[in-house]
Amino acid sequence: MTTSSSLVKTATPTRLITRLCRHWGHKFPVSFDNQRGEITLGIGRCLMAADGVGLHVDLEAESLENLSRLEGVVAAHLQRMAGSEELCFNWERQA
Repeated sequence: MTTSSSLVKTATPTRLITRLCRHWGHKFPVSFDNQRGEITLGIGRCLMAADGVGLHVDLEAESLENLSRLEGVVAAHLQRMAGSEELCFNWERQA
C-alpha cells in the first residue's frame, strides 16, 4: 500500500468534505460527518479531516500509478468544490 498526504489551507474544510462526499456518494461508498470524510474509489481511498488549519487529505492506493491518478482526481474535484477559492496541494508520499 502506498500513501500520500497533503494539508490544504482553507477556511472551509468542512464544506469541502461535505460537498465532495455528496458529489461522489452516488458512485462510491462514502461516509462523512462535520469533521471527517472517507471515500473508497476504485483506485484507492481518500480520507479527509478538518481542523483549524485547513483540510488534511490522506490517500491510499495499491500502486504508485493508482496513487498518482488518485492525487490528480482528488485535487481536481476538491478544487471544483472550492469554487473561486484557489487550493494548493503539496503531496507528500510515504512508501
